[in-house]
Amino acid sequence: MKGNSMRIQLVISFVLLAALSSAVLASESYRFDQSRSTIGFTVHQFLGTTHGKFTKFDGKIDVDREHPEKSSVTAKIDVRSIDTGIV
Repeated sequence: MKGNSMRIQLVISFVLLAALSSAVLASESYRFDQSRSTIGFTVHQFLGTTHGKFTKFDGKIDVDREHPEKSSVTAKIDVRSIDTGIV
């Protein structure tokens, strides 16, 4: 009985995963999410290293699965939003 229950759970999991995967594959354009993304940088100078990030940015990734060479990334970064943590 337990073996059948495990098989049923496995089949249901596989079907759900396949359905979600096909939904993801259908998507071709992705927008940057500022709340979950970071555009950061590191600068190595004479006496140390400075880390920073930009807090205001926007962009998108366009994916062409049939012709990957036609895929593109577009980004706009507000350079006034630079934050190095140095006051």
